[in-house]
Amino acid sequence: MKSTVYDEVQAAHEMVANRMKEVDDTLIYTALFGSQNYHMDNENSDVDVHCMYVQHPKRLILNDSVHYPLIEGSLAYGGKADVKTVHDMMTQFRKGNLNFLELLWTPYIAVTPGWEWFIHYLRSNREVFLEDHYHLCVTWGGFCRQMIARTTRNDPHSHFLAPSEKVLSGFNPELGYNPKALANAGRIRRTMERFLYDNVSFGDALVMNREEDAGLMDVKNGLVPYNEAMQKLGQLITWLEKFLKWNQDRYDMELEHPAFSQAKILSEEMEMEAFARSWRLFDKNENYLKNFKK
Repeated sequence: MKSTVYDEVQAAHEMVANRMKEVDDTLIYTALFGSQNYHMDNENSDVDVHCMYVQHPKRLILNDSVHYPLIEGSLAYGGKADVKTVHDMMTQFRKGNLNFLELLWTPYIAVTPGWEWFIHYLRSNREVFLEDHYHLCVTWGGFCRQMIARTTRNDPHSHFLAPSEKVLSGFNPELGYNPKALANAGRIRRTMERFLYDNVSFGDALVMNREEDAGLMDVKNGLVPYNEAMQKLGQLITWLEKFLKWNQDRYDMELEHPAFSQAKILSEEMEMEAFARSWRLFDKNENYLKNFKK
């Protein structure tokens, strides 16, 4: 039987959890990120996940920064799993990082038993990370610019890159451009338009419409010739500058920009609760003052 996206997310969760047992860290939550969340997946799409974990209290207290088999924020098990501490994950949410915000809306998740309420609380309050539309527009616009730049970037020294970096670059010499990067830039544009301009909910804005956005899949699948792709790229660049200018003008007319106060409060709550829960889990009423005379 072919495994489902749910099966693969759960398998990745269990794999990372087992690795963390070596150092007594606790995996909390694993969530899918990528094309399946946007309905832009095809038969070649991988199942990629981000994982949130909390360090053992001893490592936190002693400021133990040893990077054992897990490298916070950069490790990929077969290119499919990326792990972050609760603090680092909450920081990405507060920044409005589009690649991380989707983790709070995806239905493809796996939660470690005992941490269900923690994740339910986080996802129930996820809207606070969308408070500042001006900030989101600037952040997502920067992400769109990255994808635009990557569309025509062909590293002449790619033979020196690690296999994972070559896959990430995605430049197709036969087409003369990077189809995945161009499709991602178009996807970000659609999300920005729907959420920031049309006032569509973020969850709905994130998902591409198979019929309405069919052109994006053609681009991603490498079905668009170079000249047409460059025309689309030029249109994207023009659109982005106009959209960012519209956003700037819109907020220049307001006295105050919304502050990320609620997002900051929620982040602090989640970090404190994660630490407290992990402490209760590992402490078990142990007396640590046992190596010296009373």
